[in-house]
Amino acid sequence: MKLFKGGISPEYGGRLSSVLDVRMKEGNTEKLKGEGGIGSISSRFTIEGPIIKNKASFILSARRTYADLFLPFASDTNARKSKIYFYDLNAKINFRLNERNRIFLSGYFGRDLNRFGDMFQMNYGNATSTLRWNHIYNGKLFSNVILIFSDFDYNLGVPQGSDGFKWLSHIIDYSIRNDYTFYLNPNNTMKFGGQLTYHTLKPGVSESIGEESFIKSLKFPNSHSIESAVFLCNEQKFNGKFSVLYGLRFSLFQNIGKGTIFNFDDEYNVIDSTVYDSGEIFQTYSGWEPRVGFRYTLDENSSLKVSYNRTYQYLHLASNSTATFPLDLWFMSNPNVLPQKADQIALGYFRNFFNNIIETSAEFYYKKMYNTIDYKDHAYLVPNKYLDGELRIGESKSYGIELLAKKQTGKLTGWISYTYSRALRDVPEVNNGKEYPAPYDKPHDVSVVLSYDISKRFLFSANWVYSSAIPVTVPEAGYYYGNVWLPEYSDRGSVRIPGTDYHRLDASLTYNYRLLGMECNTNLSFYNIYNRHNAFAVYFRDKSLRHKEPPTEKKSTSINSDIEVVKLFLFPIVPSLTFNFKF
Repeated sequence: MKLFKGGISPEYGGRLSSVLDVRMKEGNTEKLKGEGGIGSISSRFTIEGPIIKNKASFILSARRTYADLFLPFASDTNARKSKIYFYDLNAKINFRLNERNRIFLSGYFGRDLNRFGDMFQMNYGNATSTLRWNHIYNGKLFSNVILIFSDFDYNLGVPQGSDGFKWLSHIIDYSIRNDYTFYLNPNNTMKFGGQLTYHTLKPGVSESIGEESFIKSLKFPNSHSIESAVFLCNEQKFNGKFSVLYGLRFSLFQNIGKGTIFNFDDEYNVIDSTVYDSGEIFQTYSGWEPRVGFRYTLDENSSLKVSYNRTYQYLHLASNSTATFPLDLWFMSNPNVLPQKADQIALGYFRNFFNNIIETSAEFYYKKMYNTIDYKDHAYLVPNKYLDGELRIGESKSYGIELLAKKQTGKLTGWISYTYSRALRDVPEVNNGKEYPAPYDKPHDVSVVLSYDISKRFLFSANWVYSSAIPVTVPEAGYYYGNVWLPEYSDRGSVRIPGTDYHRLDASLTYNYRLLGMECNTNLSFYNIYNRHNAFAVYFRDKSLRHKEPPTEKKSTSINSDIEVVKLFLFPIVPSLTFNFKF
């Protein structure tokens, strides 16, 4: 697993943020091996081994959590009705056809379920499969041809009541990728290739739940597009101290019918629509994405990194922070929605101390983003076939500094990290034209992770994490219109509710031993040791009218309300016992 935060190679694209490159293990080709764990909160198992010795192998891994088994013991009624768990399955087989050719087939399947009583539910999952052919031309050149299928589905909704609904949506991708690595000489490594992806976005089916629901059942038409890219880059080394990674990526995005695009006037009212035939290309966007990164070794203990990236994003995710739970919706660029673009610079200083026992780093970044997408104030989101008219376009920026100190040798190991970061938006038609924080703006983030070898058999570990409360838009007052209470909201993202910053302390003790010829350990852990009530959900209610019926007059009535913030949490301190084994 590799995380690219600053310097991002041109081989990666399609998003404005960092890249997490995850590679699956290939499986042991000589003998059968396995490992797993059986615990009170979760269990997992991995097995790998040869199909044909020294020629073909497999690996299979699965895990499942069942922390929601504790929810019936919660004091809150909604918590007792809740469910929260995830499971996933990884599988991979590989065949070595000959010295120059190998075939890999892998798949991933996973699902997360998150339901809080009768208030909200979120259910999402991934199904992916990949077929890769690796070919070695000679000692300097090899290539990969990769076929990829993925299906991401997400279901949102309110289980019951007047606003009860279920929203079902899918993002389905078919991709082909061909990339090459060419070792020109010991100082130059070139990479080049391209990728083509066919996107199908199923905006969803909205179904009303129960006779009381005022939300109508609707089915929205699918949208299709092709996203393609080519790239070329080179990593060049100079005199053992200086290296540079430079390259260029060109991306192209095309909307394809069958589809219907609604046209809006200057006030975002629908004036007409345009229908496109199946297979018809009706909108094209493209962009050049230069990338460059420098690394200079100052001495044997320190180095300096500088990078610049330009990235484009054609699939978009917008979040509504006024709801009890943030409502996230995916959609793609089209004639009404421009692609997002970002320019980022990063500067990092790295230094080791005490013969490389202590590693430290300080990294600063600044990112400017264009065509940032957000919802208008008081947007109507689900279900709404005119969703494009609820969007507003502007700019945004993010910046921050990340500090890290890490020790990886000796009995005591671990790291301490601190990040200060801001993410701010400037969308002229949102928040009265004033700058406001993005929904994911969390200025302070701290992690402390420690591990201590008490003896050859006993290991103690602990971690403490902290992050700032997220910004939310809250009702500051309200009035009744008929029997409906209409809130008046604060500025966008202007409130960080006291007590909703996140922090907790975990600790564990591990005992290692051998049993029946296997390497085993028993782990006793405690989650949230000091019983922090971290918010799982937050909602607002009028405290003064909590036990009163609303007025029955059919007219607008102003009220001076005392808004009460209700914070819901799921788990107090949670002990767990896990038996782990390896053979």
